[in-house]
Amino acid sequence: MRGVGTFADAAALRGEAAFLVVMRSLPARVRTVPDRRAGLWSRAKDNSRTLEVGMLIDETNPFGARVAERLRTDVVAWLTVSGRDGTPHPNPIWFLWEGGDSVLVYNRRDAQRLRAIERNPRVALHFDSDKGSDVVIFQGLAAIEPDAPSCDALPEYVARYGARIARMKLTPAAFAYAYPVATRIKLTKLRGF
Repeated sequence: MRGVGTFADAAALRGEAAFLVVMRSLPARVRTVPDRRAGLWSRAKDNSRTLEVGMLIDETNPFGARVAERLRTDVVAWLTVSGRDGTPHPNPIWFLWEGGDSVLVYNRRDAQRLRAIERNPRVALHFDSDKGSDVVIFQGLAAIEPDAPSCDALPEYVARYGARIARMKLTPAAFAYAYPVATRIKLTKLRGF
């Protein structure tokens, strides 16, 4: 069991004992209780599933596959930041999932959410749902990334949003000039049903 330090390591060993070794090595505040039916996911009273550590999106189960598909294909998500008085401020955003636990968002220089993130980096990211089903809600930590490439330098971003940018009568370079501030969100918790 030595060397097991992540959920991926535990999952590779496919044993509850390996999972428990990982859990014992984590601080108590971030432990979840394993649910035998849901693998590494814990199940809340409202029948939602929660994963708090390692942001493992397991595409081999139906929920994880839906989450990954939404991250790959949805073009708009909602980013919620906290205002100065603690009021939640949801904003529709364009985003790029970088795989794993990282999402990249580009902002205008004067976007209020940048000041909110500097005050409190804890954010929520969620997708629209269809009549209350297919709910995916992330919590995360956002940070302004001054060294991130501009959005027009990322082929995945241009492929995803190029047609929408053109409908705004902008080129990808002009859009990148208008939205130059990159924010990277490290996803820390996933909840949904």
